[in-house]
Amino acid sequence: MRKKKSNFNWEAANEGAKFLKTFDLVDQLDQISCPTIVAGGRHDWITPVEASILIAEQIPDSELIIFEKYCHYLFIDENRESISRISSFIKE
Repeated sequence: MRKKKSNFNWEAANEGAKFLKTFDLVDQLDQISCPTIVAGGRHDWITPVEASILIAEQIPDSELIIFEKYCHYLFIDENRESISRISSFIKE
């Protein structure tokens, strides 16, 4: 079976992500009033787990899920587990 070739461009993604270092909305997170899930991977090299914790702490009544075995791409790293956990949150 041949592996599907991705058209994902890491260089473009990295360039696009540079702007995020100057884009900070943390002081507005407490204004979120809808049910919110914050999901992160313990081994995320792009968004450290501490950032996910900070975000969840600032959003009232949010739910934080840290996937212990995974990194940034939760839907790729562990598709079934991440989809299952997020689906359960939506059904509640």
